[in-house]
Amino acid sequence: MLLKQLGSVLNTVSSEFQIDLNYVKGNDQFSNSGDRANAGVSFDLSPRITVKTGLGIPLSRTENTSNNYLSGEGSVEYDISKKNDGTLVLRGYSKPTNIGMGVGTVGTNGSANQAYGGGIVWSKSFNSLFKKKKKTKSQLLTKLK
Repeated sequence: MLLKQLGSVLNTVSSEFQIDLNYVKGNDQFSNSGDRANAGVSFDLSPRITVKTGLGIPLSRTENTSNNYLSGEGSVEYDISKKNDGTLVLRGYSKPTNIGMGVGTVGTNGSANQAYGGGIVWSKSFNSLFKKKKKTKSQLLTKLK
């Protein structure tokens, strides 16, 4: 909670970039992961281009994992919508695949600990699931008769 408050204070300094600090409690028994501190930064390069980065630092070593990696992630988003409103975005990303992996599991070696990808994201906002039909004056008058 202290890291969230510190991030909130830093975010009030400038609206140009946003900082997210958090602590993730590990679960050695089920996911074979230790405690981590994560820091993320998000900033706009232009009105259409947004960059998001993150870094995860292991705070405790897990017993059954031979490697406790420093993890990094990032994404670049380019808004291709006509109105520049975020409804159509091209996104490229890199994310860690090594968190919570045990010994002998695919993805635990140093050369295969990142996943890369990209895609197109489309979003639409709405107030209701179904469109209500508007009744005309003539329909309202016939119902009143």
